[in-house]
Amino acid sequence: MSGSESATRGLVSAGELSGPRCILPGCGNGAEEQGMPCGECADAFGSHLRQTEGPAMTVEAQAKRDNETQAAYVVLLAGGDPARVAAPSWTESAGARTPVKDPARKANQRCWLCEERRTCTRQVHGWECDVCRQVR
Repeated sequence: MSGSESATRGLVSAGELSGPRCILPGCGNGAEEQGMPCGECADAFGSHLRQTEGPAMTVEAQAKRDNETQAAYVVLLAGGDPARVAAPSWTESAGARTPVKDPARKANQRCWLCEERRTCTRQVHGWECDVCRQVR
């Protein structure tokens, strides 16, 4: 396959891809196989890429991950902190709206920032104490 053929492989119209996309967030190139990087990313990142254990990421899981990443980028570009953005207060499951539980809090956890043992709130990146949350 020539370079121009591989660059346009899977293009439907106006930039839409039919078939597998590169697994790396932010890259919209087509890939040979679902869950794998495109040739351009494989060349650019080389040995820094590692195959994970288990099955390749599904199209749905990749789309969810990419949407969450895009939302975080939007918050960052607006000068905000993606970790502090409030999650929706309601979730929809089986057509019913149910309130989302507050973030988990637990005593005697080691804060990922100051490494002190305090009552902490569970965050995406680890346990975070109230002192460090106020500083950020």
